[in-house]
Amino acid sequence: MPNELNLDAHIGSFVAAQKEIERFLDDNYAKLPDRLHHFAPDFGALKSILGSKQMWASHAYDMNDKRELWYGSYIVHACLEEKRKLYAPRKIFQLDEFFDMALERSNPYSNSFNGLQAPFVISLCEDGNSNSQWEKYGNKGKGYCLNFRTTKPLLPDLAKRNLMLLKVIYDINTQVSLINTAIQKEVNHILAHLNDPSAIFMGMGASVAFYQLLLIYTISFKSKNWSDEREWRLVRGTSPILEPVVPETREKDGSTIRFTRVEFSDFAPFSRVQDISAGAKAIPEEVAQVTGLLDSFRS
Repeated sequence: MPNELNLDAHIGSFVAAQKEIERFLDDNYAKLPDRLHHFAPDFGALKSILGSKQMWASHAYDMNDKRELWYGSYIVHACLEEKRKLYAPRKIFQLDEFFDMALERSNPYSNSFNGLQAPFVISLCEDGNSNSQWEKYGNKGKGYCLNFRTTKPLLPDLAKRNLMLLKVIYDINTQVSLINTAIQKEVNHILAHLNDPSAIFMGMGASVAFYQLLLIYTISFKSKNWSDEREWRLVRGTSPILEPVVPETREKDGSTIRFTRVEFSDFAPFSRVQDISAGAKAIPEEVAQVTGLLDSFRS
């Protein structure tokens, strides 16, 4: 039937985006180191983490450095503009719609389009001995570092809990390549189905699928200026299918910070607290209690 909706064409953009996400996650996990580390700024924070067996994931829009949000969005916006110039002479409605909508939503962190939400992030790093890490995240040596032993996570187990583990990308050439490839795949899908009965929806559908992938990529992008951090991110709340994460709030330096709790059991069995390092300026009386806290946590 010539007017019958081609379902494969209609949902093709979403299927392609999901495959890209799965490939990206597989590539991440292939690089997973034996150890990952998380800094607690003081003994109170460490005691809270071990006592509750929880970590707090901060809303992406409430992270300390807002430039992290702008950085990825700037790259996406620039790539979209270049591609739009390339295809503008063809005057294809669906392509124009795709580029217009994708540009409008090129900041995925602050956009609730299609029910998608900004994710919540826990920062981890590969080097627990870095002086710069202790300075920035370990409260200038007064804090503590939780050292996790890692094994390969199971994608379905993480996905069920609306979690992803992402390796931060600092190389701009890799970032641009990922975004350009994603854009081109959506464009190719639109062009391949212009005569399909569902063609009128192609531009909008492609923009939604692109947005889904965009959220995963840009939360993984940071400037090369931060490459010494060798950061990984445990991210909750990227799935458009699972129930949205309901944030709690806390006050910090006069601002309201949104966060959600992540149980240690949510990302077991691939993460275990192997040991805890104390900063050079940590209070000795508190350092003496760390072993007992860790024993209680493991019991």
